Amino acid sequence: MILSIDGEEFCVRRAQELGLVPGVVCCLERRAPFGGPVELSTDIARLGVRLGDELTIMVEAL
Repeated sequence: MILSIDGEEFCVRRAQELGLVPGVVCCLERRAPFGGPVELSTDIARLGVRLGDELTIMVEAL
């Protein structure tokens, strides 16, 4: 479950537009090597997200 999303304003806003908001249950499907993007799935979508200094997503393991 997503607890919070922090980072640069435009990155946070775009993540929210794609459905990554606090309270949403998501699952880590894949993780690319060497700090590459991760693939997250929610109830309605699968998203590729590159995490870094611009975007940080805090989650709670269920």
